[in-house]
Amino acid sequence: MTIIGMWVTGAEDPNKWWETPFVDALMNADAAKALLWASFLGYLVATVLVLGGRYLKFREWIDYTVKGMYLMVLPNAILTLAWTIKTACENVGTADYIVGLATAAGVPALLVPAVIFLAACFISFTTGTSWGTFGIMMPIAIPMAWQLAHAQGVDPYIVTYASIASVFAGGIFGDHCSPISDTTIMSSMFSASDHIDHVNTQIPYAVTAASVSAVLFALFASGLTHPAILLPVGIVVLIVLHRLINTWYAKHTGLPPVVPNFKITTTGSEEK
Repeated sequence: MTIIGMWVTGAEDPNKWWETPFVDALMNADAAKALLWASFLGYLVATVLVLGGRYLKFREWIDYTVKGMYLMVLPNAILTLAWTIKTACENVGTADYIVGLATAAGVPALLVPAVIFLAACFISFTTGTSWGTFGIMMPIAIPMAWQLAHAQGVDPYIVTYASIASVFAGGIFGDHCSPISDTTIMSSMFSASDHIDHVNTQIPYAVTAASVSAVLFALFASGLTHPAILLPVGIVVLIVLHRLINTWYAKHTGLPPVVPNFKITTTGSEEK
């Protein structure tokens, strides 16, 4: 439904949406409306399943519907505040101001994704929201990367794409491990886990992934921009770090490593 909704809302003629190529429709799609249609359809399907299968009584279905709406109050408030900040930044010219400062300071265009990534990590961890980070950083990152790349004769597309990726990566970092993140709070709440214990177990994973990302952005800033080189390097570094951390933690806690030594014993025609 999300895909069809984006196709319909982006088509030249919504009544004949299938005549518009999907890629062309995607450029003009109303993603918010498409997601609304898809989420409501998901709600209707869930309603048919629980009521048709008699898993819930009608009164219980109403009660859980209201509770589900209540759970969305906080995310909706975060989105509303993020949009407010985004609009305020646009109206006061925050992006133009920062781009002007970066241009005057002579910041290398290839260094922009790394700077944006670190800023997004800090904002997402301190505010606990990835959507808010996207709303704050995206209007700044895109024009900053594009204009600096143009001014310095660097390919603006590769720098802009990397800057967009850095905003997403930094925003997700804080959303997964910040103690005040709605995702972290709901994960610990729904799994009946102690909140701080959940945060403590999330941080090593998030910091490890963020550290690898920082290394790749540093390589990007040095001029190594081809994804066919950067992505394999990132995979190798992740595997090596995982093995090192696994071995260190096993020794620290006295537990065996995650990868055990399997033995095959043969008894007659059976193998174990």
